Formats: sequence, C-alpha cells, structure tokens
Amino acid sequence: MKAMKVLKLNLKRPAASGLESLERKEGMSLEDKMELFRKKGNKDVGSFLDSLTKQQREALWQRFASARASLKDGEADAMWAEVAKGKGSDGPKKKLLGTFLKLGGDLKGKKDLWHKELLTYSKSSGERHTEEWVPFQAILKRFGLQECLRHEWQFSLRKSVAWTEEEARHSFQGESNVKVEAAHWLELKAKGLLEDGAEDKTLADKALQDVLPNNSKGSGNKQPLALKDKSEDEKVGKALPKKEAALRVTRMVKLLKAVKKDVGAAKGKPLDECLAKLEELQKMGDKVSLEDAKGKLFDAAIQIKKGPSVQALALAATKSGANSADLQQLASLGNYGRSSEHIASQMISKYCKSDSIKLPEPYFVDTPVRVRTADDWVVAVKPVALYLPHEWFAWLQLEEQAAGFEQLEEFWENHPMGDPKLDGNPIMEGCGKYLPLILHGDGGAFQRADSILVLSMRSLLSSSSVAHSQMLLLALPKSAIHKSEILAEDTMHCLWSVLTWSMQHMYFGKFPEKAADGKDWQHKSARGQKAGTLLNSAGLCGMIFAITADGEFFQNEYKLPGSSHAECCWSCGANRSSHPHNDYRAGAKWRETIKNHKDSNPTDHLIMTVPGINGYTLAYDSLHILELGVSAHIVANFMFDMVVKAELPGSSFEARLKELFRKLSGLYTELATDSSNQVRRLHLSTFCQPNKKWDSFPELSGVKAKQVRHLIPPLLELSQDLVDESSYKKHRLECIKNLNQMYEAMECQGLHPDESAYEQYKRSTEKCLLHYSKLAKIAISQNILQWNTVHKHHLACHMPEQFRHLNCRFVSTYSGETMVGFMASLGHACLNGTPPHLVPAKVAWRYRLGLHLRVTHGDFDLVDSEEEL
Repeated sequence: MKAMKVLKLNLKRPAASGLESLERKEGMSLEDKMELFRKKGNKDVGSFLDSLTKQQREALWQRFASARASLKDGEADAMWAEVAKGKGSDGPKKKLLGTFLKLGGDLKGKKDLWHKELLTYSKSSGERHTEEWVPFQAILKRFGLQECLRHEWQFSLRKSVAWTEEEARHSFQGESNVKVEAAHWLELKAKGLLEDGAEDKTLADKALQDVLPNNSKGSGNKQPLALKDKSEDEKVGKALPKKEAALRVTRMVKLLKAVKKDVGAAKGKPLDECLAKLEELQKMGDKVSLEDAKGKLFDAAIQIKKGPSVQALALAATKSGANSADLQQLASLGNYGRSSEHIASQMISKYCKSDSIKLPEPYFVDTPVRVRTADDWVVAVKPVALYLPHEWFAWLQLEEQAAGFEQLEEFWENHPMGDPKLDGNPIMEGCGKYLPLILHGDGGAFQRADSILVLSMRSLLSSSSVAHSQMLLLALPKSAIHKSEILAEDTMHCLWSVLTWSMQHMYFGKFPEKAADGKDWQHKSARGQKAGTLLNSAGLCGMIFAITADGEFFQNEYKLPGSSHAECCWSCGANRSSHPHNDYRAGAKWRETIKNHKDSNPTDHLIMTVPGINGYTLAYDSLHILELGVSAHIVANFMFDMVVKAELPGSSFEARLKELFRKLSGLYTELATDSSNQVRRLHLSTFCQPNKKWDSFPELSGVKAKQVRHLIPPLLELSQDLVDESSYKKHRLECIKNLNQMYEAMECQGLHPDESAYEQYKRSTEKCLLHYSKLAKIAISQNILQWNTVHKHHLACHMPEQFRHLNCRFVSTYSGETMVGFMASLGHACLNGTPPHLVPAKVAWRYRLGLHLRVTHGDFDLVDSEEEL
C-alpha cells in the first residue's frame, strides 16, 4: 500500500470549550453568545469573533463604542485612541473587547476595572488620579477653631498612577497652600499622634490612608507612599531601589530648575533652598538612600504644587457635611469640577456680575483694536471694558477711608492759594467741594511678548491701602492697541475720549444724562435711572489734582517732551544745546525759560480738556526721579568707588564686596532700618557690568526703590569715615549729605510743607546736584566713566517748586506702580487663550469681585506699596 503524501496541512487551534456549540448554534442571539463567553471565561476573543455572524460582529463593536461613549471620560477616550490607532493595534483592541465582554458590557458600573485594563494596554505614558477629601469638620474637631482660622489647611489628598510601557508606578502628591502645615500634619499622623482612639476612623483618616504606611504586622516602616514604588501586585511598604531614589532626585532637580526658569528668579526664590538640598543629594549618585531623599522630595513637591481651587474647597466642605446654599453653588461650578474649563466663566456670571455687589460695573466702549487672525493682525471695532471715573467717585461716598472726605475742608484751608495750579483754574469758584484725586498710568509686563497698560486713580486724602483705595480705570494689553494718525482709528484716543467725558461729569458732580456716544441710556438700566442725579449726596465733586507716571509714559502716552527729545522738558526750555539741561547752576540759561502753563498747556492730549487740569497738574514723582534716578546713580557710583576703585580693604573684588556688605549690615542695625528696606545681597552686577567695569557708567540693578532710599543714611556714614583732603571725596560726601537732607525734608512734613522745609529742600537739591556735577567733571578729567548726568537730574531741579505747594512724596507712584503689578498678575491669569482685546473685560469683572471681597471681609494681606517697590 502506497503511503499517502500530504501536500498541504492546515492546523487549527482547538476551539475553546463552549465555542464549538456556538459555531453549531448559529441561531443563538448575540446576547446569548456574550453571556456564554462571560461564563466560560474564554480569553480567545478572536475565536469568539469568528463564531459571530457579520451582523453580530458589527453590532458588538457598536455596543462597545456606545459603552465607552456613555462614560463621558475624556481621559479614557484619549487612552483608547492611543491603543486603537496605528499598526499592531488589532491585538490590544480585541483584548479590551474581551474585557468588555467579561464585564458583561457594564463599563459604567465597573469603571475602575476598565481603567485598570486600559492602563495595561496603553502604549505611551500618562496619569490617572483619584481624590479623597479631608473633611473640615474633622480638622475643626481635632485642632479647634482658632487653629483652623490661623492656618490654611489642606482639604484633599490626590493619589496618582503614572504608567509607561515598561512599568506602572503609584505616586502621591500632597497639595497645600502652606508647606509647613501639610508636611507637619502628615508627620504627626505617621507617628500616630493624631489618633482619637475612642472613635472609629474619620473620613480624614480614610483620606490619609493611601499616603501613610499600612498597618500590617511586622511593618515598622512608616513612610508616605510618595516615595514608594508599587506595581499592581506589590504590597505598600516596599522601599525604593537606590537607583530609583537617585533617579527621582535627578528628575525633581530638573523640574525645579524648569519652574524657576518659567517664573523668573525673583518668584522662584522659595525654591532655592529645596533645590540646593536636592543638588547635594544628586552629587551622591546611586548612594543616595530613601531615608535621605524622602523628606526633601516631599518638600519640593509641596513647593511647586498649587493649592486647590475655590470650587474644589467648596466641594470638600460640602462632602464634609456643610450644606449652605453658597457652598453648594460654588461646589457645583463646572459640573462639580468635571468640566474645569467652565468654572471661571460661571464664576464671573454668578459672582463678578452680581447685582448684590455695591461697586461700579465695567463700561463697554466700541473701540478699534488690533485682532489676531490666522494670517496676520487686523484692525477691527470691538467692545473694550473700562471703569468710569465718575462712578468710582460716587462709590467713594460709601468708603470714607478710601476717600478721605473728612479731611477735605482741612486740606483746602492749608493748601497755598499761590499754587500756580489754581491760578485761573475754574475750581477757585468753590474749591472746598472738590476731592483731589491722583491719576496714574503705566505699563507692566504680564507675558513674555506683551505688556499691559494700566490706568488707575486714587484719592490724595485716602488712608487705605493700595488694594482698597487704588481704583482701576483700564487694563489693556499693548498688543491690542492700534496707533493711527486718524484719531477715529486710534485705540487710546477713543478710550481717552470716554474717560475724559466721565472726568468732566465727575468735575460737575452729576451722573451723565446720556451715554458717551450721545445716545440715550437703555430703558430701565441702572445708569439710566441715575441720569442727572448728584454723584455725592452732599454735593461734593471730584477733580484730577495730580497726574503721575514715569518719563516713558509721559512721553509716549501724553506726548510730552522727554529724554529722547532735543527740547526735553515741559516746564522750561532746557535742551541739549543752547540751554543745556545738565547745567545745575543758579545762573543756568534754562532757568530764564520757565513756562507759564496758565496760558497754554504743554500737550494737546485729551486729558487737558478736563476742567481743573492744566500743565501744573503733571506731577514730578520722587520714585522715578530720585530713588530710580538721582539716588540710584549716587549709590552705584559710591559702590563702584568702594569695590572697583578699591577704597575698601581687600585683595580682590569679592573680598571688598564682602567688606562693603558687612559694613552696610552693621549700619543697618545701628540705624534700626527695617529688614524689608535692607539690601540682602551684593554682586558686581548690582552696580556695574562685571566684564566691562571701566567701559560703561555704573548703574544700579536689582535693588528696589525703597531699598535705594534707605541706603542713603548708611552711605553717608561710610562717606564721613572715608573722607580725606581730596576734593573728590569731599564732593562725594557733600553730595550724599544733601541728598539725605532732601529726604529728611520730605519725610518730616505733611501734605503741605512749611516755608522753612521748602527752603531746606530747595537748598539741598541745588547743592546735591552741584556737587554731583563736580564729581562728573573730576571723572571726565581722569578719563573714567562715572557720575553720568541724565534727564532725571534736570527734572529734580523742578521738584522744589512743586514741593513748595504739595509734598512730593504724597504724589509718588508707589501706590500706582503696585496697582500695575496687581493688574499684570491678574491679566496674566486671565489669558488662557483669550484674545488681547477681551482681557480688559475679564480683568475688570474679576477686579470687581476681588475689591468687593476686600471691602466686605477686610485685608487679604496683600503686598503693601512700599514693600512691592
């Protein structure tokens, strides 16, 4: 018998138990086949799919898709999209379909198991987290009301699962506004010092159990899970491998450096200590242990982690048993936090625009602005939000501290009637009813490629802090501003026309009867109902008494002569040729060209159309002219003498820097200088360019204005110690001594200095600048770049005449500049994809709510103006 030759052999995998019957029973429904698959637990999804008819396979995949969609989980959808795309995705998709079948098609009811399976097949990395809330009632019971009010306690603990193709790790992130409290809380809890003993475990205990050690017998190692490595089948408590600890230290160092780079050196200072400690561990390499790393890693994580949102805190409170209507509304924002992108807009609608807030609402002006399109920037007319000055003045009647109406009569009784500002001014008919207000304008950086223009005003008689008394008028990104010779197309001209219209009504003390465009107010609108009524029940009015800004804003916005012009002064005919601005002698030619602003204004800006405003309203500011001008130059040159020209002992620049800092620290102590006004560190770059010490003029850098002012007394003491027979050191001593006397004259007087104080201030200013010019000539004769004379020195010459009628320190821009900082921070928080022309509205509404809370609930410990600068 011949042997049979097998030409082709197809080997098939034996069908799993139950599937043979499925194949034979083609009449079975899809539901029956799914149920049989689930009961038998067969893992061969491919064979199961082969057993289905074409219609059943399509129906099954459709059910699978509908089940995933019903979860409404964007994170799970993103993971599924990763698994289901590209080559090689067929296998994972079938395995996940098998999970769906084993779960009986119930993904919603068994969501955690579905997510766990998704993580297993995810091709890339990601994170999933769950939150458990620590109830406020538990904290209150454990620590007492006083302690809870003193600290900002953390309400939530978040457990995150990070995964990659190679491994899955569990990590813990603790969120806290105050690092010390959160870390201390965990430490006490780990040591068992917070156990009640008499009661069952509270929700707070349950919320903490994921980050504290397990209580298994024989496990004495009580460490937070933040520093544990845990795969799915590992027990909590297994220590990190040394290499893993070193790797996490390295990653944290990299993260801290990236955060510091993003936020800047100043804001990143709180991270310096953590970073230094971690860098020391990093040098140990693989030798670093878990015990060495755990605390420092946790501290770093707490430092860079933001605190919970308002909605999250409200949700925590409601889960803790609080059931007030306000908390319920806050907790429900953004669909209870599930749609966090809607929280901000819902808060604005519900709270910022609330009628219960007794504050002015933004006024929207149709304005030509620059708008970004897909191709380029274009000019379009869009509504821009601003606040109307006359409405702020009306609001001041409710806020005596911010207004100072009680001091109004005394102010006008003491104000010199010889003030040229009042000569021919219409307010002279009844000046006692006008509240003096200060208008401030400036720009501040609020993102890398853009800055924000901020206009605000404040009562000259206010006794409140900046946060309470500086009233916002406009906050507009400069990228939205369109400049044009055609006034109707110029952004700022259109906005100023509305602001000055409002200031005119503030001057006359009545609400306008029509809108700024001349149209009637909307029927039954709040503004329409007030039309024609008094702004103040006592008949008082408001006037812009002083306009403050830095030189750049005066030049660019108000179109005044400035440092870049040949004719560089709006108060006289000083220039760079025939009437040199840097001639400070009594017989200087420019002193013969003092301008009389009674007859003509120095600019044709719209602000000059407001009654009560003239050229004398433009104020000289001590912050920019002295602290950031004359004083800064004197301090920089003095430090240059001490360190670079080696007037102090020491064999190197570093040694002399240390000696200078040591002397300054000692003098700070002797003079009882507040720590916030002290310079904390000195570098060569503080006063000169380290690589070009002799090739450029000394300039002060990195020192706040208030610190500059408080450097003058210590430098005066040092100058007196170092003076000798040389003319250079004598002139330097006299220069600093007279500058110190200028400050003493300002700070020893109130709003209206007496005649002797005026004489002292004038004499000290003249002497200071004369000795400064002598020092400049000596430096020129020695071919040394020192004692540079700039435009601000000339402006200082005009300050005594202003001081005669109104103390310069009361119109300094400290408060205005602090307001710019606040609005720049608020503007940055309002970006999030917002077009520049819409930023003013977001800022205005949020500012309204913030000021309401500030007025209603007291101080938020905001930075004071002096500390800020």
